[in-house]
Amino acid sequence: MFAVLPLAFFLIIFFNIQRSRTTEDWRTSFLAASLIWGVVLTAITEFLSLFRWIGFREVLGIWSLVITIALLGLFWTTSKLRSANSSLHPTFSLFELLLLIGIILILIIVGITGWLSPPNNGDAMAYHMSRVVHWIQNRSVAHYPTHILRQLHLNPWAEFAILHFQLLSGSDRFANLIQWFSMVGTTLGVSLLAKQFGANPRGQIFAAVITATIPMGILQGSSTQTDYVASFWLVCFVHFLIRLRTDREFLYALAVGASLGLAILTKATAYIFAFPFLIWAGTSLIRADHRRAFWLGILIGITALTINLGHYARNYELYSNPLGSMQEEEEKYSNSIFTVSSLSSNAIRNIGLHMGTPFASVNGLLESGIYNLHRVMGIDPNDPRTTWTNKEFHITFSFHESNAGNLLHLILIVSTLPVIILQRPRKDILYFLICLIGAFILFCLYLRWQPWHSRLHLPLFVLWSPLLGLLIAQIRFRNIANLCIVILLLGSLPFTVKNVSHPILGKKSILTTSRTELFFINRPALRGPYIDAVEFLSESQCSNIGLIMAGGGFEYPIWALLRENDVQMPRLEHVNVTNLSHAKSDGYPYSSFVPCAVIIVNNNIPTEIKVGNLLYVQNLVANSIGVFLPK
Repeated sequence: MFAVLPLAFFLIIFFNIQRSRTTEDWRTSFLAASLIWGVVLTAITEFLSLFRWIGFREVLGIWSLVITIALLGLFWTTSKLRSANSSLHPTFSLFELLLLIGIILILIIVGITGWLSPPNNGDAMAYHMSRVVHWIQNRSVAHYPTHILRQLHLNPWAEFAILHFQLLSGSDRFANLIQWFSMVGTTLGVSLLAKQFGANPRGQIFAAVITATIPMGILQGSSTQTDYVASFWLVCFVHFLIRLRTDREFLYALAVGASLGLAILTKATAYIFAFPFLIWAGTSLIRADHRRAFWLGILIGITALTINLGHYARNYELYSNPLGSMQEEEEKYSNSIFTVSSLSSNAIRNIGLHMGTPFASVNGLLESGIYNLHRVMGIDPNDPRTTWTNKEFHITFSFHESNAGNLLHLILIVSTLPVIILQRPRKDILYFLICLIGAFILFCLYLRWQPWHSRLHLPLFVLWSPLLGLLIAQIRFRNIANLCIVILLLGSLPFTVKNVSHPILGKKSILTTSRTELFFINRPALRGPYIDAVEFLSESQCSNIGLIMAGGGFEYPIWALLRENDVQMPRLEHVNVTNLSHAKSDGYPYSSFVPCAVIIVNNNIPTEIKVGNLLYVQNLVANSIGVFLPK
């Protein structure tokens, strides 16, 4: 299977780094190889896109080329350098070995879940997967006319990776595994961070367990959401940033810039989460050697900018802003006011998202308490200036990757935070803690509260894990420490098997349910209408299909169902676009597009529509989807 080529390149680079850097921890080699892999994938994507060469043969050829180059490098290092570091590996107790087995089992279950499940959450249907199939059709990642602007301006690295695997495999089987690979890498990276803070092997294992058992992480690890990918790049960023503070080598600055660039190219929240760490490292480097700090900073900035340059340029061309529209439809991502009150309210509500328990009565009491706290403070708990339109704060318990909470991990953070401060930790640990708190404050200060913010918090929980692992491992009463970790492992089990989008247990189990049905597990009422619409189009043998849909419309199932019908894949383009991307309708290859059928996905289906100079009339309508043919 050609999809193994990118994986083969990663392994070659990993072994190459291991052989050439004999004193490195193998986990550092893993992170470094991941950065090289991520940068190379970005460069390949941007290069091929410039010439509209994104296609199976071109991607296959260029991966074959870079693998050949990597193999030559591996042979060279093998002949020039001695074998990898042969230092003694640490010995583990029986309990620690059982913990490692527990981590591996969680990762295996999540990986199998991702492999068996189709991408099916709302974001995947609206833009994660939809942008990928548009790129393949257009042979370019350039912006195109679309009713769903998130397909254009939101940061695309995770979808770049999906694009390559989808082209090489001919299916979306690998789509969920980008997050899973990031989950594996993050677990390794967090244990390495714990080592950097002075944790012994026991503390490093504890840190890995804490990361692997984050409920939101488990649920996202088998999806196409991008928060775990961003978490992984941020872990790489923090690791190499800490190395840079002490070694001040240009190679580490390059790694910091690459990880920062990839984190930003994956998700815009990386700007917020990375900023305090950059301030910490910057002030530290300036105090040590201000001249070298200047050049190290320039290298970091240029590297991060270069990685994002293509996406910035595409956004600037369309929006006159490299960051894109900074809003979703008519809703801004940022708060309308920036006050102590708005910050306090957002902080309380963001923490409240992780307070949900399986007991509705307890959730009701907690929710009432937070509403009463807002009244005492004189703050509207659902102030439209700081709250997503038509959304209200509630405390719920969920097994869905969009809004699940991390209650046990929140309890650990809240209970250990004063302990960390009172025991007067090392300066680097204290500054790291300040950076985490600062990142959370910036998040609450800037971003408008949403009920699905809990998934955006994943990088913060991940970066807390090395501190928690270090502290719990230092508890004098080992049985208490062991009990804390066992509770986390046991508490994570339901999230591995009861994922709402990818359940292993129940009537809709991924083991017994067809992929077609699983596509609509979050919106089951759409399954019949979509299948009917696609069968109708397949029978009509239409080769050009126009799309008109609301901003959150489920577009990807149309592509997936058409592909499954064993007919020649038609061309699908958004028509009658009225937003900013309409400017792309006049360029190649969209200006000459004339649909022989139009699909409308909306709550209000008209009886006829006009596209260009042609009138189309309704031929099939069911639920919120309609098919129109020329009159």
